[in-house]
Amino acid sequence: MDARINENKHLVSIIDEAIEKSHLDMFNEKISRIIAKLAVGHSVYELSEGYCIVDKIIEFSFLNNMTNEEIEEFTLPFNLNDQLLPEVGSRAFERIQFLEINLTAKHNSEQQIIVPLILLDWVDVQDNKYLYTCYRFGDETLVKMIINDFLYSKAVLKVE
Repeated sequence: MDARINENKHLVSIIDEAIEKSHLDMFNEKISRIIAKLAVGHSVYELSEGYCIVDKIIEFSFLNNMTNEEIEEFTLPFNLNDQLLPEVGSRAFERIQFLEINLTAKHNSEQQIIVPLILLDWVDVQDNKYLYTCYRFGDETLVKMIINDFLYSKAVLKVE
């Protein structure tokens, strides 16, 4: 984590300056607006949805404010096991990974259970500089983005 912060010293100094001068509200509003615009764009591009948004919830955090566990949880692919799959031929459909996990009983190797797992992976736009993933869960579209491996953001777009 320290290596990633060292790579982003200029950005860290800008954020520190905003914190010292108590300009956080303005800073947070700008970041939230940018994240919201990107989220809508990704939703439309990947899912052909996002035109009828009735509400948005934007959350973000910087790498230096997150634990390793939070980063690991954030970067997990979406589990789509209990979800309707996207339209065949859509960009999101092309990124779905279908896996089968073979579980064997410890005491009896003949007892096996095959568990299907359907995952939606991240889109790596610019060689680990910009990644995103999005999917519609019920009446909400969830868009997660990682910018410069430093800004971790999540947008929940409530759709009609």
